[in-house]
Amino acid sequence: MLPRERFLIGGVGGLAPLLMLLATADFNHTFSNVTLIVVLGYLVRATVLFFVGGFIVSLYQEEKHRMKIFQLGLGAPAMLAGFLASSNSPPVSPPSAAFITVVHAQTTATADELNRFTLPEPTALDQFLQGLIGASPKNVWFVIAGSFTSLDNAKSYAKKINDAFPGYHAQVYAPYLDNPNYAVVIGANLTQTDAKALRDKAVAAGINKQTYYKTFPNLPPAEAK
Repeated sequence: MLPRERFLIGGVGGLAPLLMLLATADFNHTFSNVTLIVVLGYLVRATVLFFVGGFIVSLYQEEKHRMKIFQLGLGAPAMLAGFLASSNSPPVSPPSAAFITVVHAQTTATADELNRFTLPEPTALDQFLQGLIGASPKNVWFVIAGSFTSLDNAKSYAKKINDAFPGYHAQVYAPYLDNPNYAVVIGANLTQTDAKALRDKAVAAGINKQTYYKTFPNLPPAEAK
C-alpha cells in the first residue's frame, strides 16, 4: 500500500467524527444562523482532523489492513473532538447555589418591543471558534433584580432602580416561555463570574436582596439591527 493511500485512509478516519456530527445534526437548529466565518472555521477544523488522522497512521508503518488504518486515523481526532465538546459544554448551575436557576428563553418578540433574553452578538473570532472547535459563548448570564406579572409594575421598579442607582441601567425584559412575569434586568450577557459579582455588588448597594442571576440553555440568536 502506497504511503499516500495510507495517509488518505487515515485522514478520512480523522474526519469521521465531524462527518457523523453533520449527518446527525438538526440542521434547522444547528445551521440556521451559520455565517461564512463559521463555515471557514469548520473547514479549518476538517483540515486539521484530516491531517491528524493521516499523521497518526504514518506512525504505524507496519499496519497494512485498511480497516485498522481507518481506526487508527479515527482514534486521536475522536479523542480531540470529545475533549473539545466537553470543554465547550454549556455552564451547569451548581445544585447548592440558592440564587442560581436555569430557565428557557422566549423566542418571540412582544408588541411593546421589550428587551428579550438572547445570545450575545458574536464577534468574528467567536464565529470562527464556533466552527473550529465548537466553542459556545460564555457570556449568557443575566442578573435579575425582580419580576412582576404587571408590565407597568416592572417598568416602575426599573425606573426606581435607575433613579436611586443610576449605574445599574435596569431594563424590563419580556416574559420567557412558561414564565408569565416581566423581569427587571440590571446586567445582561455576562459571564457567570461577572454575573455573580454584579449580583453581590447590587445587594451590597441596597438593591433587592433577592436579586439573582440566571442562564439559558437554548437562547435564541439576537435579532439583526
